[in-house]
Amino acid sequence: MKRPEIFAFFEGDDRYSKKITVSPLHGEAEDLNLWDVINVEREMIELDPTIATTEEILLWKSNQLQMLLEVGNTLAITHDMRELFQKIVDGAAQLMNRGSAAVYLLNNEGVLNLQTTSPALPADFPEAMKRAPLKSHPHISKVISTKRELILPDILAVSLTAEEAVVARVRDLRSLLYTPLSNQGRVIGILIIGSVGRPHAFTQDEIDIFHALASMAALEIERTRLAHEKQAYIEQIEEHIVEQERIKESLSESEARYRHLAENALDIIYRIQVGLEPKAYTLDYVSPSVQSITGYSAEELAENSALARDVISPTGCDELHWTQPWVGKIKSREGKSIWLEHRITPLYNKDGRLHALEGIARDITERKLAEQELHRAYDELNHAYEETIESLTRGLELRDYETEGHSRRVVDMTLELARKMGFDEAELITIQRGALLHDIGKIGIPDAILLKPGPLTEEEWKEMRRHPELGYDMLYPIEYLRPSLAIPLYHHEKYDGSGYPLGKKGEEIPLEARIFTVVDVYDALTSDRPYRKAWTREEALEYIKEQRGSHFDPQVVDMFLDMQTLS
Repeated sequence: MKRPEIFAFFEGDDRYSKKITVSPLHGEAEDLNLWDVINVEREMIELDPTIATTEEILLWKSNQLQMLLEVGNTLAITHDMRELFQKIVDGAAQLMNRGSAAVYLLNNEGVLNLQTTSPALPADFPEAMKRAPLKSHPHISKVISTKRELILPDILAVSLTAEEAVVARVRDLRSLLYTPLSNQGRVIGILIIGSVGRPHAFTQDEIDIFHALASMAALEIERTRLAHEKQAYIEQIEEHIVEQERIKESLSESEARYRHLAENALDIIYRIQVGLEPKAYTLDYVSPSVQSITGYSAEELAENSALARDVISPTGCDELHWTQPWVGKIKSREGKSIWLEHRITPLYNKDGRLHALEGIARDITERKLAEQELHRAYDELNHAYEETIESLTRGLELRDYETEGHSRRVVDMTLELARKMGFDEAELITIQRGALLHDIGKIGIPDAILLKPGPLTEEEWKEMRRHPELGYDMLYPIEYLRPSLAIPLYHHEKYDGSGYPLGKKGEEIPLEARIFTVVDVYDALTSDRPYRKAWTREEALEYIKEQRGSHFDPQVVDMFLDMQTLS
């Protein structure tokens, strides 16, 4: 047998880029048809099939397949996604003996994301270039749409987008081979290999090897993605279990605290179970404090549903009472009246059906009794006020005989007219007081003027016209009468501004004073005075109508005339 023969092909040779050593497996040298590979350096992949022998081609393919399997095995044991991408491009660059490789993934929004490259990108490579819309990489877009490889023999001879040109310039790329990363017919990304510095003519064998690598890479990417999703799901389940345990423990602690608070609370805490039938309410829980408040124990109420309904008022179950506190009155075991203020919270199940009501009932009996006592005292005080006002009015009428009964008559008529014009009951009380006291300022007018039987002189009228302001000054210090001072001060003002004491006009005069002015004049005209006889009702109404818009508010006149027509 011949001595082993050594074939050495060194870097830079057009046929091989590295060295190999082979020896005959059997037979004479001239009959050799099988070679035993003693040593192969893994980057030996450049082979020119046009000048290589059959043995050399077989040897090259065997080496490539062995390297492909080794890359596949390396990918299969890699579980970190970032590390996997790096091993894919490193394996592609080694297997294809090209200077540059890259992996892009395509997201659901049609955006390309550069995962990694071999060799690594320079530190100053723009981050924005690592994420780009598909339209900015038309060659990648073509590969995705056709799901087939694409070769650019020399990128200097093709049109590139700005983004493609940046990548080519950074890498000094010349020839590019694109292949899709596909999983179950869906393209998930692109694997790219490129020659650096000079063009390279990719052979069909190289394309097949690269396609095989891309298929393995796509499977491993999907496997790793699913493994990550599975792990994330497992971690989510574990976190959920831990959270459920934490919630369960927290609920247990909260329940213990709640029960402790409920059983030691001064207020009555209760829970009412709501059945499917209308008004199907069952007392589910009531705190021990119910006994100290009502005299009935929680056990008694739990065993006697009718008694429970009487003690925990069933009106609290009405939806009307769920949004705001409400007060119910019950009878204790001793027959004592007890007022309870309830606050209700409705509870719904996941289907939206009401299944329970939780409530807190506070004993407000003392507060209620105090409120009743306060109301009684207020009523007594208010009555005393009204009596005082009546006394002041009677005192004035005793001094000024011509106005006897006038105040009471104008009060009744004024209240009727004010009610028709929209005043509420609280406002009517202040109007009533103002009407009763409208002439109280006349107490400050000398008897010689106030009781004079004939017409007054101009000087006497000047003094008489002071009585509205005298009445205001007299009543203002009495705080509860301040809301009623509009009528005493303004009842001699005229709608056209010619009245006194301030010359107010139109809506500058408070409405209650404008109402009273009509009633006051009408009553004066229809009453006997020492210096004239009373006018007839028709004469007085005709005068009121004539003074509409000058002395009196037109709207008030119209309402007054309507009221007189109906009476």
